[in-house]
Amino acid sequence: MFSESPSCLVAVPEGVEFDPIRKAVLQALDEFGIEPLFPTDLEAAGRYTFVIADITSSHPVIFYQLGYADARRNPTLIIGKTLDQIPPQLDQRVIVYRDGDAPKLLEYLRFWIKNTLEMQQARVKGGYRPLVTI
Repeated sequence: MFSESPSCLVAVPEGVEFDPIRKAVLQALDEFGIEPLFPTDLEAAGRYTFVIADITSSHPVIFYQLGYADARRNPTLIIGKTLDQIPPQLDQRVIVYRDGDAPKLLEYLRFWIKNTLEMQQARVKGGYRPLVTI
């Protein structure tokens, strides 16, 4: 079990085009009772159990947070709009989101969060690899 309640760093850029992604992420987290934390919250650094990040905007803060999470071996799920945006080093942890696929994204987020929590609770050693990429 977790020493604290699980939490997730939600690194999704601001803006109307990211609203469906942010809503799906927040809904999935809420269904599991997971506290969302945001990169703008300076106290969030290091407090999260895992990370869900959208790299579509290539915002440096998001890449910084991903690097920090990777160094801490936090599980990460990376969302992008095209495979061209995904650096090859990250392509094993990516889900590609296309506009209008919010129901499919929500379904996958539920699956990924459930499995991530189970893996964290079992204290899987040796880093994280996704069970499925879509």
